[in-house]
Amino acid sequence: DTWTPMPSTTTWDLHDVCFVNASNGWAVGDSGKILRSTDGGLSWSPRTSGTTKNLSAVYFLDITHGWAVGGNLSGEGQVILRSTNGGVTWQSSSTVSTSCLRDVFFFTSEIGLCVGDDGLVLRSTNGGISWESMGSVGSLSLRALTTWSSTDCWAVGYEYSAVGYVFRSADGGLTWYL
Repeated sequence: DTWTPMPSTTTWDLHDVCFVNASNGWAVGDSGKILRSTDGGLSWSPRTSGTTKNLSAVYFLDITHGWAVGGNLSGEGQVILRSTNGGVTWQSSSTVSTSCLRDVFFFTSEIGLCVGDDGLVLRSTNGGISWESMGSVGSLSLRALTTWSSTDCWAVGYEYSAVGYVFRSADGGLTWYL
């Protein structure tokens, strides 16, 4: 088997993709670019995000509820977007930090986590309308987040000196340890 490049309708860098089934997917990238596919990635159509900040991650819980996060390294801060209509429209959520966000995950349509630069961990309990800082796990850049239950989570990142770390939370992202 081989990988087949698919036309994306954009010349901007893309950073993440999420499919909820064999047909429906979203991709995000630089300058607030959001693309949507309804045919399994054969074709992509642009969506209006309402931001020009770089988007580094997208996550859809189902065909309706989605979130995209990112920010710019120039100190302009983070961006958190949410959609409740399959990505047709996006609303900006309140931000609590200037650190760039790198990944987002939702357990339910209400409870989710974001991770980012400066060891930042954010948690939402209202579908991403607002976010609370869970503190910092140091000066690390947290790059990715995954989970297999509502309590067990993992995040990976690195110090800027190139030392990699894996963190675990056993309480749904409230506290983290190596």
